[in-house]
Amino acid sequence: MEKTKKIDLFINVSQNLKGRSCDKFELFTTGKLKKKKGQYVVEYENEYNGISKIFLKENGSANIVTKGDIFYILKLDENKETKFNCNTKDTFSNFSVNTKNIFYEINEDGGKIEFLYDLLIDNTGGMLENKVNIRLK
Repeated sequence: MEKTKKIDLFINVSQNLKGRSCDKFELFTTGKLKKKKGQYVVEYENEYNGISKIFLKENGSANIVTKGDIFYILKLDENKETKFNCNTKDTFSNFSVNTKNIFYEINEDGGKIEFLYDLLIDNTGGMLENKVNIRLK
């Protein structure tokens, strides 16, 4: 697939602070899917009044770039710890991410994406376990 295709995205996210109840949210939005230079790119409007792009690479890693009221570049490499910064107009936070699983199955008709990772914010408050499921249609 070399051209851009319009898609619907159904995004489910759950966050669980170890030993505590789980926070969940869902987002439905429209976006674009394209395959470019050996990777799929999913682009959509996010809940932060901006655009998010997910770059799914052939080597099994993924990058998520979010721009809007909040800005970050999250690099997910399975079984690796990465660090990134998150900026808003009022705050700046440091994050540490331990990626447990990256899975995606995509073709011209859509597909699914799953991420499972632990997130530590500014080395305080405990580790958040995050699970992200995205269906593309």
